[in-house]
Amino acid sequence: MNKYINTTLDLQHSIDTQLVLELLTKWCRAKPDNKELQEVSKAFMNIIFYSNKITMERWAYEKYCSDAREERNRATLRARSANEEINKLKEQLKQVNYDL
Repeated sequence: MNKYINTTLDLQHSIDTQLVLELLTKWCRAKPDNKELQEVSKAFMNIIFYSNKITMERWAYEKYCSDAREERNRATLRARSANEEINKLKEQLKQVNYDL
């Protein structure tokens, strides 16, 4: 996915999460004996931990892909450089053989 879309979605997720957490905190303080509200609060915290885990896994996957692409590109550049050097040396060998 586009990194700007991810950033926008992540920002919206954070804003929404903060809003719900603030409301749950306010309601739990107002009615600390409400068992259902306590359960909803715990369930929402589990949802937050799960979504954070998925976000971190996505970041790790994207980082791995990026590192792999960089390594592949470096290997390709090294191979091209080596081929150029081989071609130069072949040309030098041809010139030496002709000079003999």
